[in-house]
Amino acid sequence: MALIGGDTNESSELTLCGTCLGTVAKDYVMMKSGAQVGDIIAVTGYLGLAAAGFEILFDDELKLKELNPTFKELALKRALEPDAQLKKGILLSKTGFVTSATDITDGLLSELGELIQANQNNVGMIINEDKIPIPKEIFEIAGKIGKDPLEMALSFGEDFEILLTIRKNKFFELKDKFSLYEIGYVTSTGQIQIIDKEGKTNILISKGYEHFKNYDKSNQVFH
Repeated sequence: MALIGGDTNESSELTLCGTCLGTVAKDYVMMKSGAQVGDIIAVTGYLGLAAAGFEILFDDELKLKELNPTFKELALKRALEPDAQLKKGILLSKTGFVTSATDITDGLLSELGELIQANQNNVGMIINEDKIPIPKEIFEIAGKIGKDPLEMALSFGEDFEILLTIRKNKFFELKDKFSLYEIGYVTSTGQIQIIDKEGKTNILISKGYEHFKNYDKSNQVFH
């Protein structure tokens, strides 16, 4: 059978879910398949907040009790009441400058992989670690609980920000207007790569949440 949509999971409890369907004008559809070499890769907001929220929620040992209360409230809201960037997505689609897009539900690495797989050309994605918008509090949380903050931002998912590629000559026209974060650019390698803080380029594997498979927290980000 065909698996259509992402709301298919496993649980020991009965879960009731609703589905809302809508339509969009053909000219404003943002597909996953249109990224072109040289395009800027951008996201619409911070990454890792949902991961932080769930760590706070299940902080049974109270390792995170001293966190900034305002940040704790924000992270918990992102985890329990995610807010899709619907309005921003509609406005971005009308610019005509976005070549591909998807929302970050299963993790940035997973979504980058989907943009590559959907493309008929041999495109790749290279991101810069220093440019990934990760709140400083996530580094604090990661230090207290022994986690990798980069892993929290790249692989956990549930951030519901938009990942998009934009024509290079039009990016700065949209950057400030839509509060976009440039994180990298499209290449012809067919791979996901990251430039680390030392300036070294590493190959990443496309991973994140997988339906019907328990998340393996021991996985490493780097291939």
